[in-house]
Amino acid sequence: MAASARITTELALRSTAATQRGLFTSVQAADHGWSKQRLHRWLRAGRVLRVHPRVYRFAGSSDDWLTDLLAAVLAAGEGGVASHRSAMAMHGIEPAYRARPTPIEISVPAGRDAKVRGAIVHRVILTDADVTVVDGIPCTAYERTLLDSAARLGLGQLARGLDQGLVTNRATLPSVDATIDRLRPAPGRRRARLRHLVGERAPESHRADSTPEIALLAAVRAAGLPDPAPQFGVDIDGEHFDLDAAYPDLRVGIEYLGWDPHRTRSKFDADHRRDRLLTLAGWSVLYVTSATSAAELVEHVTRLRAQSRKG
Repeated sequence: MAASARITTELALRSTAATQRGLFTSVQAADHGWSKQRLHRWLRAGRVLRVHPRVYRFAGSSDDWLTDLLAAVLAAGEGGVASHRSAMAMHGIEPAYRARPTPIEISVPAGRDAKVRGAIVHRVILTDADVTVVDGIPCTAYERTLLDSAARLGLGQLARGLDQGLVTNRATLPSVDATIDRLRPAPGRRRARLRHLVGERAPESHRADSTPEIALLAAVRAAGLPDPAPQFGVDIDGEHFDLDAAYPDLRVGIEYLGWDPHRTRSKFDADHRRDRLLTLAGWSVLYVTSATSAAELVEHVTRLRAQSRKG
């Protein structure tokens, strides 16, 4: 092969590897015109490292947990994806898993007999709806990851994971429900637990800006009160304000106040100006914090709704 052709094929393979954290497969090398002899020469010279059978990494490229995970996915072959604890780490469902993300877990289509050194391999049914890509790594979709991990997480952890997906628009209540309906019971899934959490949440929880707001909506709903409208916009004197939740017909708003160490004086002043305008326009706003219990919240909402009706 002429020198110019060798350079061209090397650049082509490096370009592919650059999208895979420096990794490539023997099939990709062949597709870019690399012979087995050339690949072996690069291995002997230390310019390429063998990570798994038929999976290689260019020397000097990143060598971290994400690279190890993608290498395992590539070694699993077509249809392989990161799943279970590895997918939880990718989605950030429980950040601790990304801090200590071992062991690596991957899933392959049912019927495949893939074995990957250093990884736990699950053989499952995967549809297009079950698969996504995070940081360049194929992995199970957010909803599928939640369901596959439901038995491994405590109820509070699972609830936080669900709310996080709703707030970041990586999942919706209908999409989680559909995933539960579509998949059969299996070890680790705990479908009833996740369905219970879905049932607790207001239908428009995905419009909330934070997980505390979703918890607020869930507490109100669990008490049998009507669902307030999340992220409700109010226009006063040409200015627009968004309330975390509201009963527009009663002009009752609910705001969650988080402790923000970066809160600025201008934001403080703007919030109080907004409150004055809302009060002058006939709105009553109930403020809650992380210290407000569900019972307190329900009691205050009930009282404020009653007062608004009398007014």
